[in-house]
Amino acid sequence: MTIHHQIVTDTEGRPVVAQIPGEEFEPVRDRLDEVDIPDPWREEIADRAREIDEGKVELVDGEDFLQRLRTT
Repeated sequence: MTIHHQIVTDTEGRPVVAQIPGEEFEPVRDRLDEVDIPDPWREEIADRAREIDEGKVELVDGEDFLQRLRTT
């Protein structure tokens, strides 16, 4: 399965979140619903989602991010 994605980085350029299209996320979400995620991780996920919604992090295309890694 290929998942198209974008990587979100913090102000230091460190990856913090990966974004994928909704239609590609559906089967992943179905599998994740079966996994018990501890509350601290749920809180972290909510915090990261809020950072995206508030524009506090830069969305970076996945291929661009990988290219940056290769050239560093």
